[in-house]
Amino acid sequence: MVAVADEESRTISELFREAFRTYRVERVQRKLMATRRITAERASLQWPEDETDPAVDEMSGKQFSGRRL
Repeated sequence: MVAVADEESRTISELFREAFRTYRVERVQRKLMATRRITAERASLQWPEDETDPAVDEMSGKQFSGRRL
């Protein structure tokens, strides 16, 4: 740690703060990815891709039928 601080002309405290900030960011990213994975798993269990709610299909058809291309 001392050698790196000397090489970069920084204090050990600066290096520690940077390392801790990096750790916190990575930790938040890991939590976010885990939450996304869990959410995707739950969504796939609730609504299979080949089955949609008929009301949604009906609304989508009405919503886009009046648009011009």
